[in-house]
Amino acid sequence: MLQRRLIKTMFLAVLAIALAVPGLADDYYSDVIEVMQYEATTYMSGGYGSDERKALRKMGRKFSLKLVFAAKNGDYLSAIKVTIKDKRGETWLDAVSEGPWFYVKLPRGKYQIQAAYKDRVIKKTATVNPPKQKKLSYYW
Repeated sequence: MLQRRLIKTMFLAVLAIALAVPGLADDYYSDVIEVMQYEATTYMSGGYGSDERKALRKMGRKFSLKLVFAAKNGDYLSAIKVTIKDKRGETWLDAVSEGPWFYVKLPRGKYQIQAAYKDRVIKKTATVNPPKQKKLSYYW
């Protein structure tokens, strides 16, 4: 019994250290979620399964924009084509979401975000103001 308690205490101590050291927990989560690049823009997506959602919640705190994709009945969607342009019309991102949650690191500014699922396109405008995170939800 004492040995079990010691092992549990050691496990909790190691976990606390991993969560306290910047980037150490992210290294674990990066095995679950792949962080991608489109030119100079960093993004990631996923959200199917509890491991992916946990990783995205943790890693997503550092991203300035979060997009959520779902059907009107509430079912999550994936394979969404995402295009983000700034107010001058420059493309910051052109990618396909691998899950219902999509995170993007964008600098401060106003953006046109287009999400396409099958043959339906939804366009929204968002003002991004890091370090705050802007969240937009898209429903088809």
